[in-house]
Amino acid sequence: MITPYATDEYGLGIVNLKRNGITILGHNGSIPGFGSVAFNNNKGESIFVFSNLKQFPVATVSLDTIQLLAALNIEMPKKINRTEYSKVIPNLTDYVGLYTLKSDSNYRFNVLYNSSDNYLYYKDGNEISKLFPETPKRFFTCHRSNNTFEFLIFDNKPEISIEWEGRSYSAILAK
Repeated sequence: MITPYATDEYGLGIVNLKRNGITILGHNGSIPGFGSVAFNNNKGESIFVFSNLKQFPVATVSLDTIQLLAALNIEMPKKINRTEYSKVIPNLTDYVGLYTLKSDSNYRFNVLYNSSDNYLYYKDGNEISKLFPETPKRFFTCHRSNNTFEFLIFDNKPEISIEWEGRSYSAILAK
C-alpha cells in the first residue's frame, strides 16, 4: 500500500512523504461538507483531524501538528483579508460549464452563474461555494482563504487555474 506509484509522495491509497526529516504515512478524504485525514509519523504518533466545515485545511492542520510534536517550527499562516473587485465584470457567463481536472478526468465540477446576484458559483456534488471576484479573472472562495480560481481563455475555450489548500490544479471544459 505504501509503494510509491506515479509520484514519490503517494502510494496506492496512502500518502508516503518526508517533511523536515519526518517520514509521514497517512490517508485523507472528503465528501461535500466533510473532510478527514489520518497521519502517522516515524515515532508512532498519530494525528486524526475531522471537519464538517465547508472549507477547512485538514491536511495542513494535521501535518503542522506532526511537526509541532517533533518540536519543529512551522510557518504560521499569514492573515488574509481579501477584498472584492468593485466593478461589474462583463461576460461571466463565458466561464459557465462542466469542468474536469487535467490531472484527473474523473473529477468533475460545475461553474454556475446566478443572474440575480451577478456571481459565479463553484458546485462540487451537493456543495456550492460562491466565487468572489478579486480581479476580473481571479476569484476566491472565502475572504480569509488562499483558495482561488483564475479563469483564462485559450483558443476561445475557458480554462481554470486553481489554487486549493496549497496545491495547484488546472481544469478544462469537460467533453
